[in-house]
Order: sequence, then structure tokens, then C-alpha cells
Amino acid sequence: MNPYIFRGSDPFAPPPYRAEGSSFHGFVVESEYSALQELLDSELNQVEGGRRFVPVLPFVVVTYVAIERSSSPDAPRSRQGYYTENDLMVWMLVAELADGLELPRIGWYVPLVWVDQAIAVIEGREGFGYPKNLGRIEMADLDAAAARFSTTAAVFPGAPDQPVTDEVINTVELTGGSAVARSEWSTVAEAVDAVLERLVGDASEHRVDGFASAFDLTWVLKFVPHQVFLLRQLRAPGNPAATEVQEVLVSPVADIVFHDGGLLEGDWTVDFPPHPTLDVAAVIGLHGPTVATFAYRVAMDVTLGVPDRSS
Repeated sequence: MNPYIFRGSDPFAPPPYRAEGSSFHGFVVESEYSALQELLDSELNQVEGGRRFVPVLPFVVVTYVAIERSSSPDAPRSRQGYYTENDLMVWMLVAELADGLELPRIGWYVPLVWVDQAIAVIEGREGFGYPKNLGRIEMADLDAAAARFSTTAAVFPGAPDQPVTDEVINTVELTGGSAVARSEWSTVAEAVDAVLERLVGDASEHRVDGFASAFDLTWVLKFVPHQVFLLRQLRAPGNPAATEVQEVLVSPVADIVFHDGGLLEGDWTVDFPPHPTLDVAAVIGLHGPTVATFAYRVAMDVTLGVPDRSS
């Protein structure tokens, strides 16, 4: 393995990455097991090596994140510095199944990401495998009567005689009530308890497709280290339909400093408008504009650990 050759126009700084002053606004929307399994089969389960992933819950979380300071604390001095960023991320909770495991390996998968910081695009793609794209992200004013989050990004038109244009990828709008942000959680464990109470009938006897035994989902999410599964790819020269590198990585959430959090009141409608070459709603199992099952807000500092190939 040869050392990487850094060049002056390359803004990449190596992981781990520290996100300080992060505010997460999450909107939980109901999906379908079949749609989420189809997504996993077309992405993570395509990678050679026999690893298999299944959805844990028939929900996705559409998250708008505002980060005050994003940096690479262990980077050489030439790559030191921080930047601000806003993100739109779609999360799904997945389980990796393998012979001999007493419990499925639970983690998050992020099939869709848009950010408004070019450095974050490069670092996220090259260092981790996040499918980041660049967009214009507008965070909502929660005190406004018509609070609205939105993301606009370049979209291919699907026709050679048409230009690439910037289109609305997503909106999350307050469509009823007031956007009151409660302050009721002071730890990750309290947040996990509150979320699972709304999503799962009996988290202590949870089951996933393809795994014989029931397990305590609450225990797994609270006490097993948090982690994110990542699909990292590099296209083959001369054949963009083939890969030079294709692997599933695992990134631990190395450190969390939880400041505050709670439910975000009001009725929120999540919409991914369809485009000729991009129908996000269909990919994640939504059917047009969808009212969020519930919404939440948390403030915390997070360190994303160095990813590896462990399975």
C-alpha cells in the first residue's frame, strides 16, 4: 500500500472528525420494511464478502443538522482549522447478520446526504464513504409561524439537450401547531428510551428478519457502542459502471457530549419532490408528502471515529 500523495488543491483532512455545537432536528417518518430491504439489497448487500444487512425498524429519520465547528483534531498542521456546515441526512437503523453472532450487529446506515460545505463533501466521501452531495440548505426559524427546512441541489434532467439545474430536493415544513422545542433529555440513554417508546411496542423482545432470536433493542442501543455502516467506493478508470474499490466500513461514534434535547412539537410534513432522475421518496419507501410520526431536537458534540473493515 503506497502512501497517499497530498497535493496543494486537495482540502482533505483525515479522520477522526469532531462536530462541536451540533444541533440535530430529526423527523421520524414511517416507511416499509420491503422498501428499506430493497434499498439495502441494492447497496450494502451488493458488496462481496457475504455480509448481509436488514432493516431494524420500518422508519427513516430525516435530519437537518447545524454544526458550528467541524474539524479534524488529529490532522497535521497543514490541515488544521474548522468550518461550519449544515446537513440534510436520511438515516435508517440496520442490523448486520452473520453466523455465530449472539446478537445482530446494530448500527446506522445513511444512504442520502447533502451538505453546504465543499470540504465536508470531500472528507465525507473519501475518508468514510458517505454519499455526500453539495447543496444549499436552509435551516428553519423555529420561532416563525411558518417554520421550514429546505435543501436545493443540482439534479440531472435526464436529457442531453437540457441543462443541469438546481432543484428542491427536500422540504420539512411546520403544517400545524407551534414548533416548541422541549428540554427533557440530558443523556443519550434518555433520548433512546423516549424514541423507542414511540416506535416499538416491546423493545425488550425485538426481532429482525433473518435472525432467530429476539433481543433487547433498548440494551443494544444504549450500551453497545454507537456505529455507522458505510459503503465506500472508487470508480474504475474507463468504466464508471465498475468499481476499483468497494467495501463496507464501520465508523464508531467515538465520543458524545450530550447537552440537551427533547421532542419538537407541532405537525411536520416531510416532502421529497420527485424528479425525472431522482425520486428519493420512492427509494426510502415514502408516498408523497408525509406527516412525521414525531420530531425531536438534540444538541451535542460528536466525534466520528476512524472507520475500519471489521465485521
